This record gives sequence, C-alpha cells and structure tokens, in this order.
Amino acid sequence: MNKKIVILGAGIAGLSIARDLALRGFKITLIEKNTIGNGTTNKCAGMLHSGARYAIKDKDVAKLCFQENRILRSIASFAVGKNDALFITLPNDNKEYQKEFEESCKEINIPVKFLSQKKSLELEPFLNADISGSYLTPDRVVDTYILVNSYVLALNQLNVNTIDNTEILKVTPTLSGWNLLLQKSNNEEEIYADYVINATGNSLADTARLFNFDIDLVYIHGTMAIVDKKVSDRIISRCAPSATGVIVPLVGLSLIGSTWHELSHNVPITMNEKDKLDILNTGNKILDISKNWSISDSFTGIRTHIKTNTDSGDFNVKRDYAIVEPNTTGIHNFISVLPGKLTIARFVAEKVGDIVSKDLDSYTPSITSTTPLPEPPANRKNNLKFYVK
Repeated sequence: MNKKIVILGAGIAGLSIARDLALRGFKITLIEKNTIGNGTTNKCAGMLHSGARYAIKDKDVAKLCFQENRILRSIASFAVGKNDALFITLPNDNKEYQKEFEESCKEINIPVKFLSQKKSLELEPFLNADISGSYLTPDRVVDTYILVNSYVLALNQLNVNTIDNTEILKVTPTLSGWNLLLQKSNNEEEIYADYVINATGNSLADTARLFNFDIDLVYIHGTMAIVDKKVSDRIISRCAPSATGVIVPLVGLSLIGSTWHELSHNVPITMNEKDKLDILNTGNKILDISKNWSISDSFTGIRTHIKTNTDSGDFNVKRDYAIVEPNTTGIHNFISVLPGKLTIARFVAEKVGDIVSKDLDSYTPSITSTTPLPEPPANRKNNLKFYVK
C-alpha cells in the first residue's frame, strides 16, 4: 500500500499499533522523542493481568484482560512467566468480597482456585503466616524489556522506519494528510503522513495540542520499590477492595508497590519517606520478612487516563482503553490512543488498525492475535530482569 502512516510514541501502544498496521501492508514510520519503551512501558510492575483484579468492578475490562492474557502467552511465551499468581486473604478481610471475587471470576470464566493456608505457604514459604488462604489466578509476570525488544525485532523484519530521540517542531495540515517537521540532534527534516496516530502516553495531551486538539487527562503516578532479595516465584497481591499492594519477582530482587498519586502534571515524581513507609507496611501484610528488606532503588510510572466525571480519585479509577477521534472541522486523519494497560495493548492496536484501514479505504483484518512475535537475542543492557522461569 502507498498510504504513509506516522505513529508518535514507541511505548507498548505505539509498538503494537505499528506491528498491526505493518502486517496489514501499510508503510509505517514510528517516531519516539526519547528511547524506545523508555516511558511507562518499562516503568510498570511487569504484570500480565488475568482480569481477576477487575472481575467485580469492571467485567468488560476483566474479560478483555483474560482474552489478551492467553493471546500474549501464546504469541510471546518467552517473555511471560510460568507461575500463576496468588491473591492472599487475611483473617479480618471482607469475606463477602472474597465470595464475590470468586463468583465474579467464575462468571466470566477466569479460572481461580482457593488454596488453604497450608497449601499457600507450601507454594510461597515467605508469605505472612497469618494468612487465611489464597486464590490462585492466571496473572503472570511479563518481562517488559524482552517484550519491547521483541517488538523492535518484529518491526525491523516488517521494514518499519523507526526513529528515536526525535522531536516534532511543527505540524502543518494538508488537503489529504499532515506535514511534520522533525528534529533529531541538530538536524531538521520534514516528512509527510496520510495519517497520524498519537500514542505518546503521558505526553498525549501535549502532542494533541500540536494538532490543535485538546484532551483532558488524569495522571496517576505510581512508584515501585526495588528491594534487595527475591522472595517469591510469582506475583502476590491481596484479595481485598482497593488493595494496591503487590509483590513481583525479579531475578535476585523483588518489586514491591505501588504508591498512588493522582496529579495534574505528567512529570514523574520520586519516592518520598511516606511512600517508602506505605510500601513497606503493605509488604508486611503480605510477607513475613518484608521488615528486613532494604530498598535499593525505585522508579515511577505514570498511568494516563481520559478524565471523566466518574473517576473516583483512588484505585477504583476506570482502567479502560481510549481511542479519541476528533470531530473538529479541519482535523482529519488523526487519532489519539491510550492502551489502558500493557495487557490489552495488542487488542487496542487491533481496534486502531481497523479504524485507520477503514478511514483509508484499505481494510484488511488484523492477524496479530495469531502471529507469533520473534524471540529477541538474550543480550540486554538493563539490570532489571523479571523472573519468567
């Protein structure tokens, strides 16, 4: 196809969209202002959600997570852990919530199994001995670095033009598309696009304004702490309303988190002393040894959501994806995309691909759900390695 599509942002959303459209035969240029995957994609907890966490409050999102969980385990098994997760229960936790959790998961066919205290401790010896039991769910660890490298390899194989460390200086509409003035280092270049997709994550609103379009966003800053020992072989979290505590295994280390700060800006914050205490107190409820942990580092990711009148300002904020198509006169062949979460990025990319290919009168169906991602070489520069054994 001769249609030229430019995708802005090379996080998991942009990478997924680029692959989807390239597999449909479009000519793709992917532009990233920093390094590929360096934003929220590589600053998240590395969780491939099963949907269990959302089964009570948002069944549609839960069903979608479970669907995409199975797909990613099929097409990128090398990046996904082998062990199911535990949602632990404590003696004073809400029993009615636990019952509703189990029933809701079963209603939408997410397999959950209740384990006794003894069985739970046999699986994970460092669990808090006071737990009353746990639910085994198909949430898995996903190594975001391996996944990003896999997408980069796939895009290279598909001849996608990927440009990193590049800023957009100016955007000019044409009768049929857009002219974009780019700057990389001190060099400027103008390129043409028949269609532009804004997938810039927490820079979504800033980027949209270049196209004379306004989007109201909510920025949720979540800090994960890196602690100095690996204490589990699987994701462990609490089966309780609005519980944010989670343990994620790394190779030789663990992640524990996360904090919750809903702010009006998209500049990542750093962990303060209160955050540190909150994280460790959360860990104390899940594990026996968390008081002996030493926090060696931390990082903050920003979850970006469309602002609505129903956002509650806490953990219950809606986790759905968003595809925003301007209905403003003069703005054509431009959409903005938020994947909601890494787990459903492939699905969101498929939806975007359907919209774009229909808008350009070149519709072909998506094949990403059945096309395996290539396994990347083992060499990697970062020290943060998720436990996917």
